[in-house]
Amino acid sequence: MPGAASRADRNAMALAGASGARLLRLKTGTVETWHKVPRRQFLFIIKGKSEVTAADGEKREFVPGDIVLMDDTTGQGHITKAVGNEDHVALFIPVD
Repeated sequence: MPGAASRADRNAMALAGASGARLLRLKTGTVETWHKVPRRQFLFIIKGKSEVTAADGEKREFVPGDIVLMDDTTGQGHITKAVGNEDHVALFIPVD
């Protein structure tokens, strides 16, 4: 699928004892095509920048220190691009 992130461009790992928390790394230039989040979760940007396009076309850039509640579990979801000159690293913490 054109634009889809390959395993070599995307790494995610579970954090032992963190009950569903995950770290994500997207190599700079990686594009994750339309996708939904599997559950409501907070996203903590640790390193790098990302550009997210919402289903309504709005684009937002996220940088280290940003905290976002990701709750688009239905519908089209969003597109994520790792932008800038360093890999994008984020921590996902699931919420009820």
